[in-house]
Amino acid sequence: MLRYPNSGGVTVTLIEADHCPGSSLFFFEGPQTMNAGDSTYKLSHVGSVRTFRYLHCGDFRASPQHTLHPAVKDKRIEIIYLDTTYLNPRYLFPAQVQVISACAELSKHLVSSKGLAEDDKHCVQSRKQKVTTNSPTQWSKKKKKLANTLILVGTYSIGKERIVKAIAKALDSKIYCDQRKAAVLRCQSDPELHRMLTADPFSANAHLVPLNVATSDHLKEYMGRWNGHWTKAVAFRPTGWTYSPPAGTSSTPSVGSTLARPPHREFTHAHLRPARGSTPSAQLFGVPYSEHSSFFELTCFTLSLDWARIVPTVNVESAASRAKISTWIARWEAERRKRPPGVVPPCRTPEYW
Repeated sequence: MLRYPNSGGVTVTLIEADHCPGSSLFFFEGPQTMNAGDSTYKLSHVGSVRTFRYLHCGDFRASPQHTLHPAVKDKRIEIIYLDTTYLNPRYLFPAQVQVISACAELSKHLVSSKGLAEDDKHCVQSRKQKVTTNSPTQWSKKKKKLANTLILVGTYSIGKERIVKAIAKALDSKIYCDQRKAAVLRCQSDPELHRMLTADPFSANAHLVPLNVATSDHLKEYMGRWNGHWTKAVAFRPTGWTYSPPAGTSSTPSVGSTLARPPHREFTHAHLRPARGSTPSAQLFGVPYSEHSSFFELTCFTLSLDWARIVPTVNVESAASRAKISTWIARWEAERRKRPPGVVPPCRTPEYW
């Protein structure tokens, strides 16, 4: 907690946002001590002893750790400024730790003899070509590929580091990225990540690449740089936008039905499937990894805090979008008022509901 200078007693607490490295929630607490600049709007409690609280979420991935944080737990919050990126019932993607584990499992599975053979079979069959796995000649060719499989993880300038670290650990591999990306990663306070980095692309079976490389068009171009050193590429494209809801998912569920069925009690590598256009030598996986909150997590988050008002900060450009967001906020408020004090959605672990 920091005491804001020359503010008359306002404090600010930074809470880990579980978004990209360094991201934080800002929790402001204190009296109203002055009006804002030359604004004509005047605060009504300047000079009073009443304490006001404001939570600015910014981009974040909501979790029970946020609502249980001692700075905010059991406190009345005047306004929550909420990241509403995925405030849509279709986005009920799995918890982040589940997706990370699934990607690590799949990577290890694909570079094991059984996993690679089975996955090649799946890809070729998806192209309606006949496959036989009993041929010793064919098996030896597949086995030859095992040490020549490159795993790529697409990223933005920062973020997604957790996935590539988990994959590298599963493969007992170093992590390669270009010099510019490495300089950014070394700015982070993550000694473990720093030890995993290498400047030699051939000494790592896990490469961190720009997100646009993790596409069917650019994947072949990237692999062409290495003169056949690897014969197979597996690329992960981690973003919540890749998530597709199960058939029959309601677009207007009640808050009660949303809470009654937590999404993805289990999510493993078996849930990940190669994207259209994948081949045995170049496979692309869109994985529902996000550093923003899912619809389910936003619902649990807002029902776990005591607030007077929510101000959405994303997807508010159009009147239609603002109206949809306002509808859900009103539903959350109605559900919260029905609940006895202190009754909040149960969590599966401190990391996710």
